[in-house]
Amino acid sequence: MIYPKGLSKNSTCMTEFIELEGTVTYKIPLHSCNTMNTDVNTGIEYFNTIVVQPHRKLVTNQGRGYHIRCRYQTQERLLLTSPISNSLGTTASPDTTTMPGTHMKIYQGEPSDGAIAESVKIGDLLTLVVSIDDQEIYGMQVTECLVRDGLGWSEQILINEEGCPVDYEIMGPMELCIRHAGGCDNVPPVCNPNGENTLKRRKKRQTITELDSNEDSYDLAENDLNPREEDAPQRVHQPDKICFPQKNFAIGIAIVGLILIVVVIIAIMILLSKRRRRKDLSTTGSSIYSGPYTNTAYSNSS
Repeated sequence: MIYPKGLSKNSTCMTEFIELEGTVTYKIPLHSCNTMNTDVNTGIEYFNTIVVQPHRKLVTNQGRGYHIRCRYQTQERLLLTSPISNSLGTTASPDTTTMPGTHMKIYQGEPSDGAIAESVKIGDLLTLVVSIDDQEIYGMQVTECLVRDGLGWSEQILINEEGCPVDYEIMGPMELCIRHAGGCDNVPPVCNPNGENTLKRRKKRQTITELDSNEDSYDLAENDLNPREEDAPQRVHQPDKICFPQKNFAIGIAIVGLILIVVVIIAIMILLSKRRRRKDLSTTGSSIYSGPYTNTAYSNSS
């Protein structure tokens, strides 16, 4: 019985051999069955620990574990370009160009901390960093990025074919750092809530518009200053609906709110002033006759 370390029970990665003599062929995929990978100087290296167990149910001292590493060279590849003529009449000269190396690393926390994620828990913050060697010819765009579990039973798409995230709660948009001035077209992608790159679609619409204008060049030559009526957008008048610009509507609501606050403050001040006047009148007018009082029934005559 041969299996990756830790996957000896109910695993599709395990293979049983019964009464087999000679050479045994055991295949293991690169993206599942606990196969890990790491970046090296010249490329990428995949590694796994394979256990060879003679008995199907008992683990004895006759079993052996083998740590297997497979290294793939992804750098220092030469690309030979042949002369290609385009519509502008320019011809690309043949040249040999070294393919740049690409690197992908997963950091635990922020990339500035430099902590490579090896074993993480659910809920830990991870940062995916994809980089390319500094050169003047090639660029890079991250699309169709997905993650699989160690057994290959399930997978989750992170970035779709347009470079937009599928679920913002799992992974947000890629933050691209462009070193050279000018950058690239459609980079970084501007994604809408539906996971579509609006810049890419805008460029497609512009291309379609340019193609339509080329096809209708004959009609435009006859009417250079008069565009066709069917191309102009038509507005449907609806008398039961009133449209306001969003910005003006927000400003109007703010002004009305301020006016209401001022009116309430003035009303409160008027009520307080009326109460003060009533108190002053009650204290000053306590007696009807405030002059000197003399008793005419009693007099002291000398």
